[in-house]
Amino acid sequence: MTPDLFYGRPFLHGQPSQALEQLVVFTQTNDDNLCHQSSLDFHVNLTGGRPPLDFIHINKVQYAGSWDNHEQHAVNIFVPAGLKLGDIDSLHIHMQSGHCNDSFLDSDDGWNVSRIAIFAFLAPIETSPPPPPDAPSGCKVAGGGGFCGGVEFNCDGFSAGDAIGVSSGAIGVAVTGTAPGIGLVLGTYRGEGTASVAVCATKAGLTSCGNPIPDVAFGPVSCTGVPFHPPVCPTGLIPCEGTCRPFNDPECHKM
Repeated sequence: MTPDLFYGRPFLHGQPSQALEQLVVFTQTNDDNLCHQSSLDFHVNLTGGRPPLDFIHINKVQYAGSWDNHEQHAVNIFVPAGLKLGDIDSLHIHMQSGHCNDSFLDSDDGWNVSRIAIFAFLAPIETSPPPPPDAPSGCKVAGGGGFCGGVEFNCDGFSAGDAIGVSSGAIGVAVTGTAPGIGLVLGTYRGEGTASVAVCATKAGLTSCGNPIPDVAFGPVSCTGVPFHPPVCPTGLIPCEGTCRPFNDPECHKM
């Protein structure tokens, strides 16, 4: 055969925004060679009249060499810097037949191929890093501090998809439970004293902390006596058995 092949929308995979690093034309000759007098040409049509040219054209892809019968060849095609996969509109391969024995009495070359393939090697897809989570806002310490190893924070509602923690330095606050919809954060602590603390949200390895709450007093970790009842609970909750529970919890209305 004498190839004259046109490929519209030539590539099966990849994103239009990916940078094109390399084009490769692969051929496998069958039972007729491509002699050096013939010219295998490769033409790339670009979209949108991309300056300075709207095409790339390579004459004599085989570089004036001869490709023998039953041989495989892969040729790198020059790609201008900044070219993207979406810039390529179509590809055209054309074989201009020559006289293999340098004689006009010789018949034209008829190259026979069993395979032609064109490969595009692409740069990795560039992805923007995920945004950090929203920092918890409006956070206050219930009761003004920690008592008997426990502490509670009342914040504005936060995302259920965020991991909630408390920055507390040597006090060592560990979060034991949250109610994202009402902004409730329950925790324990291992140190005593006064410290500035902040409630933080973590997602995809990124952390954002709310405004520091200064001078929070943390009392003794072990103590006896009446369990601590916070004087103020978030909207929709009431003090009940040492914590805040929904106002309609039957456990809080036993006679």
